[in-house]
Amino acid sequence: MEEIMNNYVNNFRCAKSEKTNEFIINFIQDFPIIDAAGQITGTNQVEVASLVMLSDSASNLVKAITGLLTANHGDETAIE
Repeated sequence: MEEIMNNYVNNFRCAKSEKTNEFIINFIQDFPIIDAAGQITGTNQVEVASLVMLSDSASNLVKAITGLLTANHGDETAIE
């Protein structure tokens, strides 16, 4: 089994279910495959976390992330 940094992701997938009004986000870590000689021979990915939320919560998440990305608050800012 591959070792992963559980709090680091560099990719994601998302989908929305019209039937259940749920939004699904899969957070993924892409990482290189390194052979015995230390050469990168390809890439692999592992799912780090999956979140399912109602569409309203997903919209609030988008607003919070957009606010963080567009704000000029110095090094660290939190939005609740």
